[in-house]
Amino acid sequence: MEEPHEVKWKEVYELLEATTDRCEDVADVVEGIALKRRVLGF
Repeated sequence: MEEPHEVKWKEVYELLEATTDRCEDVADVVEGIALKRRVLGF
């Protein structure tokens, strides 16, 4: 059985992982916009 503090750290890790995934999604969108602007000459 897991200790209560182990459960909390697991939850923290999962939240950090989800946050990192969302940041990667945002970075992909920003990169796409930058590439489009570059191609269009803005």
